[in-house]
Amino acid sequence: KKDNENLKGIVKDLKDIQSKHTIAFKQQILNQLKELNPESFELFSKKLLDIYGFKKTKVTNYVKDGGIDGYGELKVGITHLNVAFQSKRWKNNSLSRVEIDKFRGAIQGEFEQGIIFTTSKFTKEALGATRKPGAVPIILIDGESLVDIMIEKRFGIDAEQIPVYINALDTILDDL
Repeated sequence: KKDNENLKGIVKDLKDIQSKHTIAFKQQILNQLKELNPESFELFSKKLLDIYGFKKTKVTNYVKDGGIDGYGELKVGITHLNVAFQSKRWKNNSLSRVEIDKFRGAIQGEFEQGIIFTTSKFTKEALGATRKPGAVPIILIDGESLVDIMIEKRFGIDAEQIPVYINALDTILDDL
């Protein structure tokens, strides 16, 4: 029994350490993204869309891009959506509704959907402006979500599998 309690405590400690590691790791990745220059962040955004299955993705000219940093096609069922994206590599300030509205105005009529990537966050008003009747829907991906997507898709992220063995011998011995 004493061994069992010791092992349970060690497993709990491992889970706590893993949780702390994940938090620190995510912050490290986000900080690295915040250090990219804006042009590199646009290229990063394009590559992320490529990983998600977008086709014909392009990054527009860095200057005089009309508020659109890039675009691509996403196959949805039997159709293709033309999607524009904007990349905001911001260190601190949150993106406001004004930014969402400007981007929507730039893509209206030419694209069926928009995506805004930021290393920062979005204001509450911005989050409420993603869908408007008759207007192009805008997907908002903040810094935290970016890192989660990178982890999910193993995009710039590697994982090491460390086995943690749990005693389940009782399940076999009960049947004997």
